Amino acid sequence: MGFIPDVEDNSIMFGLKGISRIGDDIINEIISNRPYNSLQDFLNKMVVDGKKLISKDRVVNLIKAGCFDAIEKSDRATIMKRFIDTLVPRKKTLNLRNMDKLIEYDLVPENLTFEKGIYLFTKEARKRRDKVNGYYNLDEIMVLWYRK
Repeated sequence: MGFIPDVEDNSIMFGLKGISRIGDDIINEIISNRPYNSLQDFLNKMVVDGKKLISKDRVVNLIKAGCFDAIEKSDRATIMKRFIDTLVPRKKTLNLRNMDKLIEYDLVPENLTFEKGIYLFTKEARKRRDKVNGYYNLDEIMVLWYRK
């Protein structure tokens, strides 16, 4: 629960009580379900009769605090990525509904740079379409890109 000096490693053990949103009930559940051999093992043991004993945001806080560094033998960013992968299914295909967010977060693969350009060009051209006659009012840069 608290802080304990570790003389052998010349360090201080940081208790679970000091981690944001981790209360006594959760700490007692964590302690009573030990030992853990992985994050997945921890997550499995934190479910009793189909009910989760700990929420995702609290698991995130435990990961950020380094609670899984030793058993996962990995850095926190990698552990966090693996945890998020268990929560959100990976996209198997890209479609135009995903494209704006993929571009915003710079997640479009390098090999699709041309397709990204076409998407952005088309999106901008549609904004510039004259509603009366249906013509696209492209500026000079757009015309150069289109010709290229």
